[in-house]
Amino acid sequence: MITSLGIGFITPPLGLNLFVVSGVTGTPVLSISRFAVYFVFSMLAIVILLMLVPALSLWLL
Repeated sequence: MITSLGIGFITPPLGLNLFVVSGVTGTPVLSISRFAVYFVFSMLAIVILLMLVPALSLWLL
């Protein structure tokens, strides 16, 4: 669930984290989002893996 929320905060239309980083660094949102795409794809792969193998999320129990 936390990974899904992280994806939501990075991707538009919300993209809250992108706007915060843009405001702090003064970098345009489009240039930040070009690099954020790699993180979004890796987080999507993790979410899909957790959906297919739910035991991975419970290994600490």
